[in-house]
Amino acid sequence: MFGTEDRLLYVGKAKDLKKRLSSYLSINRMSVNVYTMVKQIVRLEITVTENETEALLLEAKLIKSLKPKYNIIMRDDKFYPYILFSKHKYPRIVLHREKRSEGRYTGLYGPFLSSVMTRHIIATIKKAFLLRSCPDNFFATRARPCIEYEIKNCSAPCMQKITEEDYAKAVQMAHKALTGQSKEIQCELFEMMCRFSNNQDYESAIVCRDRLHALKSMKECMGFQTGIHGDVDFIAVYKRQDLYCMQVVFFRDGVNHGSQPYFIESVGNASDADIVNMFMLQIYNDFPSVVYVDLPSDYDTNIMSTAIKKLMKREVDIRLPATRDELKAMGLARNYAMEALNRRVRNTAQDTDLEEFATFFDLLKAPERIEIYDNSHISGTHPYGVMVVCGKDGLLKKEYRKFKINTVTNGDDCSMMHEVISRRFKEIPDVLPDFILIDGGRSQRSAVYGELSRLGIPFACIAKGPDA
Repeated sequence: MFGTEDRLLYVGKAKDLKKRLSSYLSINRMSVNVYTMVKQIVRLEITVTENETEALLLEAKLIKSLKPKYNIIMRDDKFYPYILFSKHKYPRIVLHREKRSEGRYTGLYGPFLSSVMTRHIIATIKKAFLLRSCPDNFFATRARPCIEYEIKNCSAPCMQKITEEDYAKAVQMAHKALTGQSKEIQCELFEMMCRFSNNQDYESAIVCRDRLHALKSMKECMGFQTGIHGDVDFIAVYKRQDLYCMQVVFFRDGVNHGSQPYFIESVGNASDADIVNMFMLQIYNDFPSVVYVDLPSDYDTNIMSTAIKKLMKREVDIRLPATRDELKAMGLARNYAMEALNRRVRNTAQDTDLEEFATFFDLLKAPERIEIYDNSHISGTHPYGVMVVCGKDGLLKKEYRKFKINTVTNGDDCSMMHEVISRRFKEIPDVLPDFILIDGGRSQRSAVYGELSRLGIPFACIAKGPDA
């Protein structure tokens, strides 16, 4: 479908061309986006292929190369937890929420839908392989091992309690555990345990035994007891209006290795099967040998299997879930998709609120970090200032700060606010907010104006009554 100046608007395939085109003439049943597209159509171009497989491949090729305005659009999301290994001589393992961190890591696994599950896996990996999770500045300034070493959660590379080579081997084993090679590691650890025991090196044998127990614990945590075996992916579909979530749940060696949500906006009049087909041919390319899709029983899996074979030059078996275990795993994927899309919609609404906030205060862009300040005291005694932080993720409770007032003893609220603002930017100079809200009126504004003007941070004071 082309618009004015021969601009490509949409590419689609159809077994029944008359029926497909007629769907674009039913104005009362169209979504707003489809209606907007239809109004721009100037001409159609039709290409006849030998079969549906060829049509699928041609459609995917044209969309990839020409990027029509109204075909599916990927919507990224960065709020899901990953497991990250830092780029360091002794890498640390941490939970991370931003996928685009190239150059900052040597391994990135996930995303996982639940941060609770992710933290449990990290704790298990630390226990199994004694890896550090401390910040680099903490690592570099240690004078003695920390409590993590004492409770056998870390090998204390900061104090050279382990060689760089042995630590690298432990990291490599952790990578294998997170990529579905746990059976191989368990066999290796069992052999090492027996060898150490036979040589009467019982301390090393106990370390291997504890690692085996930790790996089994991780497998139970990630496996969900679905009865799935081998390397398999499940692709579930959940839709709200024109926004789809394609949730891929990865099973490697029968163990759940997390899931990845893909958010796709469909503007054209495409069916769920069309969206799944385009997703697999355009976006999703890390195919295991078997992939289950969440589609009705009349979906022809052979067409997609053939298309992928031609595209990837290898066999990939596309199936519909049929057994109890397969349906249970697909149900898990479907629940993930529903939760992920609902979260996405909530985040989008929050982004809209922040854009309106930016418009109201005449900011150049929507703020990503807003700090709110207030003071309190009891009849002039026990004075404290507080900082609350919020952003795109809502309230960021880990960023909250409490300031014990040192220089003001008479309950002077303006002087207290001046001290809090001055100390905040002296103690944390590298993290600047996009906007500041202060509980106070004109007097508080005068108290902080000089400092915030110097830093170039926009702010507002909230007051009621005569001070407003």
